[in-house]
Amino acid sequence: MKILLSLLFLILILQSHTKANDYEYLLPVDIRFVLSSNFGELRKNHFHAGLDFKTFGKTGYALRSIESGFVARIKISSDGYGKVVYINHPTRHTSVYAHLEKFSPKIEQFIRQKQLALKQNEPELYLMPGFFEIEKGEIIGFSGNSGRSDGPHLHFEIRNTQTEHPLNALQFYPQILDNIAPTASQLIIYEFSEEASNNAPQQKSFVPLYLTKNGTYQPKTDVVIVNKHFSIAVAALDRMANSPNVFGIYRLKLFVDKKLHSEIAFDSVSFLNSRGINAFLDYEMFVNHHQKFYSFYQSPNNDLFVYQYQQNRGLISIADDNLHLVEIFLEDFSGNKTVLEFKFRAIKKTFSTGDFFSFQRPLRYHSGDFYAELPSYSLFFDEQIVFEKLSQSYSAWSETFSIGKRTIPLKMPVLMRFLLKNMPQEWQKKAFVQLLQPDGKKTAIFGNIYDNFLEAQSAEFGVFYVEIDNEAPELSYVGKIEGLNDIEFRFRAKDRKTYIKEYAAYLDDEWKIAYLDKKNGIISVKLNKNDLLSAQSLKMVVFDRLNNIAGETVKIY
Repeated sequence: MKILLSLLFLILILQSHTKANDYEYLLPVDIRFVLSSNFGELRKNHFHAGLDFKTFGKTGYALRSIESGFVARIKISSDGYGKVVYINHPTRHTSVYAHLEKFSPKIEQFIRQKQLALKQNEPELYLMPGFFEIEKGEIIGFSGNSGRSDGPHLHFEIRNTQTEHPLNALQFYPQILDNIAPTASQLIIYEFSEEASNNAPQQKSFVPLYLTKNGTYQPKTDVVIVNKHFSIAVAALDRMANSPNVFGIYRLKLFVDKKLHSEIAFDSVSFLNSRGINAFLDYEMFVNHHQKFYSFYQSPNNDLFVYQYQQNRGLISIADDNLHLVEIFLEDFSGNKTVLEFKFRAIKKTFSTGDFFSFQRPLRYHSGDFYAELPSYSLFFDEQIVFEKLSQSYSAWSETFSIGKRTIPLKMPVLMRFLLKNMPQEWQKKAFVQLLQPDGKKTAIFGNIYDNFLEAQSAEFGVFYVEIDNEAPELSYVGKIEGLNDIEFRFRAKDRKTYIKEYAAYLDDEWKIAYLDKKNGIISVKLNKNDLLSAQSLKMVVFDRLNNIAGETVKIY
């Protein structure tokens, strides 16, 4: 028995150390493979979880399963990944193909049958092993632009099937070559108070970089003066020879006096803690200026996977007044490297710290008919959070409150509760919280009504007040496109205050499949000409998030 257990243990170890190049996965695209985005790129609220393959402004290219397996999940959505297929493989990986124009004929037939049976335009189906088997190289769909997509492309992922963590798919495709090293433009020096190491940085300064003749990046000043406790972020990007796009960095290493101090690598990410990216990058620069900095500082409440090694959470503490050396190595997945280096001297600085709220404790605020709460561990570090009732009111239904700053990232949402004392009972189900940002952007936040209170949660700080939406969506008939065997009827839907939540098409009284493209508000209904021979009318009905309804009827002939 002991020998058997030892053998099983050895097998598990060998399996866990299987190299990526031991898998012979096919590329998912038939066309010339060129990337437009790579794994781990910095986005708001998440890292990019896959590879984006260019389809050169066109849709309809065949997409193939990279390995044999079975269809584990199919989803149609007017948002997110749009039309997407998930295939589980015997290798314990799941491949994901997103933003499709359409599925393969047999998947398309299956999903249409489910849509008609469920009367759902946007179903999500989970399938058991063996139900829908797929061969290696089999066409599973065709490239498109569905869902939240900025243009035609294939978003492709390889995930760990058990954990669902996306993996850096470049490790499986050595044929995707890159011979251009990353570049850097500037540094941010974050300075911290010794007495409050959990605080957000007390001060930050920008250090421009230039490329020297020996190929390294350096500041223009010979010696950078810093506080005794500081950390560093770097603005960097990568490029590939066959693509004009900008890509993310794969690995970053920080050395202090030739000793490794911090290492970051993008081998895998998790959807569960993805909001940690907002504390990983410089959130203020990202939100206000759309600039992306990779920060070596790991805030005390940030549990991202990307930190491979951290000494003192990336903080550099220097006791003496001597000159010291910082070296930063930037590396792409093909091993091209760039070096940044500078000398620094640390001096003791004093900061006016003010009142910082501990991220480990809850913070509550109450003013008249308004209550707000930040649960424990809602922030990434100790911060100065200000609650304020504004003299200027934006709503007839509530007072207006400002909570925190837009540039402070939240790990967990802030809870708000508004008393709807002046609102008629029949209107309360039409109430929502409006988030107003300094640039004038508005975001509708939906919640629940409890005893005349509207309770909602926001994942961002800003200005909040109660608004109602009792207006019907805007809906109009655009026209039709006639094909050989079918006719596509098109409608345009828009909601001024919230968004289109549901939509349904009826040919006379029979429910028909429709699809909403949220990018342009077009709802399309493709009908076979034979089905139209005896039909009288096509009716489109749309509902917004608060169930206001609009309808439009078109005569067939």
